[in-house]
Amino acid sequence: MKITLNFIEPLLGSLPGNKTTASDFIRDKMVKEMEKTGQDTTEFNKELETLPEALEKGTTVFHRDSFGKPFVYNYQIKGLLKEAAEKMNGLDGFKNLRSKMQSYVYVSPRRIPITFEGDITIFERPLRGMTMQGPRISLARSEMIPAGAKISFEVKIIEPPSEKMRISKELFLKIFEFGQNLGFLQFRNSGIYGAFDYKVED
Repeated sequence: MKITLNFIEPLLGSLPGNKTTASDFIRDKMVKEMEKTGQDTTEFNKELETLPEALEKGTTVFHRDSFGKPFVYNYQIKGLLKEAAEKMNGLDGFKNLRSKMQSYVYVSPRRIPITFEGDITIFERPLRGMTMQGPRISLARSEMIPAGAKISFEVKIIEPPSEKMRISKELFLKIFEFGQNLGFLQFRNSGIYGAFDYKVED
């Protein structure tokens, strides 16, 4: 099925702008995940080439193609699906939904372009946190794509070896609908950034 997300709120970049930091992030997170599923880990090196130069230390950014156009990787969609599945575990009596989402749901293409009108801007906001020394306020800085942006991708649900492991289209869409409450990319779960509605085509 084809799914199109229409972002009704701004979308914030989620990758560290510093290439060294981003390289460490991808290596630590992506390679471990790929190794768990038996995937070839050589592909991840190409992802490092899609990171823009750091705008400023602490800025989170979007991946860019060779023309400077922003995009997301399919594993970022998969991450949203797995988080939603984990929170909805037990829905309709089905358990281990996160594991089933990981094993039997596939997203393509690998690079998913973000289409939008306007410019990418920089958004700054204060973050409060509790430390050993008491409450602290820090400044978070992200690239921001305006509301109205869209992404489209294909979802393929694989038939599992047993019925109890099956994810039907109806179950998938219930989980995906819950994903709307989470939002997408940086600062999701805020109820604002990355919020979207969606359209499904068979």
